[in-house]
Amino acid sequence: MMEHYKIFNILDMEEVIGETGIKELLSGFYCPKNKNIRRFVKNNAYEFARKKLSVTYLVIDQDPFQII
Repeated sequence: MMEHYKIFNILDMEEVIGETGIKELLSGFYCPKNKNIRRFVKNNAYEFARKKLSVTYLVIDQDPFQII
């Protein structure tokens, strides 16, 4: 159901769970259909956002808490 999903800017999420928390959350991201997306989210999304090179939005399933 859609009420379980929230959309967050990666930097706004960092304000809530901190740098360590965002890195931990991103490290668990898995995208079986596109390994390039998986690699970007896990390795570059946070740093690119911090450097203002890109904006990444996370769709979070709150039950269970995970990036989708």
